[in-house]
Amino acid sequence: MYKMLKERINIKILCLSIVFAMISFFTDNIIFDKIQIQRQHYLTLKLIYVILIVCIGQLICKLVYAIKRSESVRTAVKFAGICFGILMVFLFLTYPGIWLWDNMEMLSMASTMKLSGWHGYYMQCFFVFALMAIPFPVGVNICQIIIIASVMGRIFYIVSGWIKNKKKAYLLILFLLLPANLYWSLMAYRTAFFGFFYGLAVLEFINL
Repeated sequence: MYKMLKERINIKILCLSIVFAMISFFTDNIIFDKIQIQRQHYLTLKLIYVILIVCIGQLICKLVYAIKRSESVRTAVKFAGICFGILMVFLFLTYPGIWLWDNMEMLSMASTMKLSGWHGYYMQCFFVFALMAIPFPVGVNICQIIIIASVMGRIFYIVSGWIKNKKKAYLLILFLLLPANLYWSLMAYRTAFFGFFYGLAVLEFINL
């Protein structure tokens, strides 16, 4: 059993992921109001966060192996890096990103770990987990940018597999640069997630 797990799980990355997740126990005081947070609620969300970080760590590890083996994966990761860089530049220019009343309300609720269906429980959890990873309001924007860049990388990987001239797939960057997409990408809001993930879901379905 241990041997099988060792073959599937990178132990070093597992340990690093747990250490990174545990650091949040010390940094949570920066952003969360623990006086108003129920202990059981806090520990439950923290456990989910640790599991999430461990899973992300293993996915990154597998991605590194895939990068070494596949030129297509390397190119897709490069494209994702370009998307991340572009969005980070715009985030810097608009620092701390675009925050409207709804975003501020979700941030306030996240600081006390109050979950509400107002904007979807998943979005409230995203705020909480993003703030655990980067204990500043802009951390939510950065985590969203990482996710969007990753989705764009996957879209690039799918589209580049359909065309002979792989360089033409770089034209997808124009999709990211559409004013509406830039606007929503810089605002921690469910619209960005719905838009990019729905687009990816359609391509994944076509690619079956």
